[in-house]
Amino acid sequence: MKLLKNKKGFTLIELLAVIIILGVLMALAIPSMTQLIDTSRKKTYVTTAQSYIRQARYDAFSDIYPLPEVGKYIVIPVSKIELESGQKKSPFGSAYKDDQSYVIILNDGVPSGSTTGTVKYFYFVAMLDGLGNGVALKEENSIVPGDIIRNNLNASITKATKTALSITKQQFQTACNNGCSFTQSSYQLSYNGYN
Repeated sequence: MKLLKNKKGFTLIELLAVIIILGVLMALAIPSMTQLIDTSRKKTYVTTAQSYIRQARYDAFSDIYPLPEVGKYIVIPVSKIELESGQKKSPFGSAYKDDQSYVIILNDGVPSGSTTGTVKYFYFVAMLDGLGNGVALKEENSIVPGDIIRNNLNASITKATKTALSITKQQFQTACNNGCSFTQSSYQLSYNGYN
């Protein structure tokens, strides 16, 4: 039998070099992909929170929930709000905590100087899932991905209890990033969605 003298192949050194290069590329790619996935989930969380607000607004104006009187607000747990998608889990795959995930509709009355007499409503959301991901009380238009709390199992968002929800005017102002011009001096709970 004749042996092949010109057999071509990779040496062990060449194979090791390729493996090392692939390892370095993977080490660089995995954190970048993880960060992209996390950013995407945060953006989805913001969109989901805004979807709950839109649906709560629609439900309130469709008489599913009573609209609050001037100087009062209502609390609607997200578990009572039905989205078209039917989704009840956060973008991170965990169910929302019922007592810490809700939409608030605040009736601030007729804005000063208004000739139309249109009542000014403000909409807020707070959401926290079982994995500690969520958003503290924020006004509907001020939620950004950077507001999303991540993996904080000790996180506690103001709880909506069955008896009352105590949120001060200052907390509402803070939730608006002090950009809201509320006319009332204080606000009272008029309806709690747990009833």
